[in-house]
Amino acid sequence: MKYEMDTTKISNALGVKSIGVIDVSVYEPLQKGVKGVLHPMYGKEQSNHQKKVVSDNMKNNNPMFNKVSREKMRLKQIGKKRTEKGLLQSSNLFKKLNSIKKTCQHCSRSFYNHGVFCRWHGDKCKEAR
Repeated sequence: MKYEMDTTKISNALGVKSIGVIDVSVYEPLQKGVKGVLHPMYGKEQSNHQKKVVSDNMKNNNPMFNKVSREKMRLKQIGKKRTEKGLLQSSNLFKKLNSIKKTCQHCSRSFYNHGVFCRWHGDKCKEAR
């Protein structure tokens, strides 16, 4: 697979004087997707309008944060009162879980945050490797 691009941009990034056509097959990380100097948006910035459009799309298409879902969640919580006992139990549980340091047996990283460990490490870390 070969790409022809702006040679000055690529040669400056790679630290060589001139480059014609780059054979991407020699770059193993680039085979999954074009990254770095070969990416068409490399060195460019999105306009404020484009940033706003992307942000609005993310807000409206995310089921947790669009207006309809947020309204449903708000209506479910109306009238529910949390007791002192319930608040203390959840607080104590959170403190207990995050006070224990866990180490992933697959990547040897240590975490105090129980949620991060459960979401990304343990058997899931083994599958990702």
